[in-house]
Amino acid sequence: MSVSINNVNTKIIGNIATDDMLANSLFHEDLDTDEIKDRIAGLRRGEWVVQLPSTGFHKQKPEILTLKPLPIPPGHSEGPFDVSPKSKFVRERSRDLHTLNRDSEYINSSAGADFSSSGDGDATPSDTDSDTTGDDGGLKPEQKTLLKNIFDALSGDIKLYDLDKPMTALPNSEYASDLEDQELVEKVAIGQNKVYYIPTKEGEFLADGKSLSPDEGGELGNESPEHHLGVRFSAAYFDQQGFDITLYGDINGGKNKTDTFAEATKQTSGDRDKLIEVEMSPEKKQHVLDDYEALKEAYGDAVWVVESHEEAVTLLEKLSERVDDLPSGHNLRSIEKLNEKLGEPGIRKIHTLNSLRKQIE
Repeated sequence: MSVSINNVNTKIIGNIATDDMLANSLFHEDLDTDEIKDRIAGLRRGEWVVQLPSTGFHKQKPEILTLKPLPIPPGHSEGPFDVSPKSKFVRERSRDLHTLNRDSEYINSSAGADFSSSGDGDATPSDTDSDTTGDDGGLKPEQKTLLKNIFDALSGDIKLYDLDKPMTALPNSEYASDLEDQELVEKVAIGQNKVYYIPTKEGEFLADGKSLSPDEGGELGNESPEHHLGVRFSAAYFDQQGFDITLYGDINGGKNKTDTFAEATKQTSGDRDKLIEVEMSPEKKQHVLDDYEALKEAYGDAVWVVESHEEAVTLLEKLSERVDDLPSGHNLRSIEKLNEKLGEPGIRKIHTLNSLRKQIE
């Protein structure tokens, strides 16, 4: 999508649809058309390319900049803590549970309603099945418990459970489809149908009243479920190896961020930090190359996490345009074999979601 502001000769472009004519309409002395196309295609969600008129007097060179939006203000309908009302769901559920119709065996049309099968006419609180509350968004206790367990599992706060196990091992996991239907969690399946769940923003709020992601973390705080799972896998694994973990930590003096920053300690086998980049869109070349340059500049070993082996091949194809002597990955079906061929600054190792899951103890 593009927006033209004619009176100041300004164009604003976001990565909604790629249009060759749009890219061709931009010009810049230092960028050719293909580079401009790649830059547009590599935009993250919430980023925009803006072409401004030259800032110099009588200069022909326009300015092409990348903009990010301001944070969503508190209380906005798209903000992290705006919980959509469940009033309709609660009303329908309460009506089904507690309302009698004219055909009920407990209705006496001549004498009014008799709510007791014994005929005493008085119902007590213990006679009423009240398994929902407005504060819980209409959730059953078992559903609320599962939602809280999912939140805590991703945070590493459940005893006797590690993320190497699928979330079907959590208590009350049979209620997961209910949480999906209510858009409180999103399902991710990896490997041989190892199922995990990631709370939505509304699910996070109902589970713990706070977000799993920092306000400016990940893909501007709006990462995909797969991306979020990759971050949590990497944090769990390197934490077990003795590293100090910072999610979405700063590198290069604060110029860049990495999805998981693992700082070496006395407990780790070496003194090199680990810089983990979770890349769920390796086909976006410019985005990948920008991340590579940031990782290469930083102190530490760069570890990339992708969704599958096919995505690892795609990542290597894009990076090979910048990095010499990278393996293609086509003939190396094992991630372990592939990593034996790596070791360059900016890409020391690659993991898939499933290979990283298997490393967690």
